[in-house]
Amino acid sequence: FPRSARAREAAFFLGRLAEDEGGDASTWYNRYLEESPRGPYASQALGRKMMLIRGRSGSAAARAIASDYLARYPNGTYAAAARKITGEGVKPSSGSWPTPPRRGVSP
Repeated sequence: FPRSARAREAAFFLGRLAEDEGGDASTWYNRYLEESPRGPYASQALGRKMMLIRGRSGSAAARAIASDYLARYPNGTYAAAARKITGEGVKPSSGSWPTPPRRGVSP
């Protein structure tokens, strides 16, 4: 049982339980990701871990996890959050993005 698929999946669900109860869910998500890096819950485990780290230690601490998430799951459930953490595809608030030229009008 310890090396079975169900045991590996249990690590993910124990992470969810720990998360709901305020425990150290990231330890369980790490274990799941180590044992099942391509498992059925891998994107959820990585995304949840990213959000936990961000909530606990800030965006800078979660940036490497967010980059990993985007490399593995660019259209995943947590992709928008990962982009926000990494700064990818986020329009600067200063309005410094160039305006596209209009047809027939010189800049």
